[in-house]
Amino acid sequence: MPLPVRFTSLYRLVLRATSASVRHHGAASMQLQALYRPEFIEAAKVVKELERKQEQDKAKERWYADWEQRMYNTISLLVLSANPLKSNVPSRLTRNTSSLRYSLIGPMGSQRLRSTSRWNPQKPQSIIVRNAGIASQSGNDEREEIYNAVGRVLDEAFAGAEGSAGIVLGRFLPVVPGRRRKHNMKESLSSRKRWRGAEEAMTNFRKTR
Repeated sequence: MPLPVRFTSLYRLVLRATSASVRHHGAASMQLQALYRPEFIEAAKVVKELERKQEQDKAKERWYADWEQRMYNTISLLVLSANPLKSNVPSRLTRNTSSLRYSLIGPMGSQRLRSTSRWNPQKPQSIIVRNAGIASQSGNDEREEIYNAVGRVLDEAFAGAEGSAGIVLGRFLPVVPGRRRKHNMKESLSSRKRWRGAEEAMTNFRKTR
């Protein structure tokens, strides 16, 4: 069952707005879009449930109406971010959230953790299934746990900031561990250096406390 045109149009508007908010910088827009994708995955589930039910579910209808309004408010914020001369706060917000996700996902050095494929709004489970079906690499379990733990903390912080502003800052899509492969994919040298640097920085920080 295809999703309503209104929903898919909203998704496309968010994609365009995120790209414009960082002046179409490829890496930065990819990070922002990856943050908003989980929001649309959850909203698509609600839309599907409402379409399947014959009786009205007022609670879910109110939830979706509120979510849709917050997404339109977010689009306005992203558009303001594209012009920092008018207001510098939205520009700093989008830049910082994009950098925050990159700082967390960058040291992982694993292609399975990067959202490189396009999300199909007609198949809201596509990204989750892809992550669940790809085998985890040897030695990545601890990194995945760290990513998920930090992601949960940031999600809580985002949710607290969103409440009073009536906007959406995005969510971190959790990593779903899969089966192991016999032949593990090799991490790039730069990725390993970044991860070792993060570990060394954390060790030095603990020593100073």
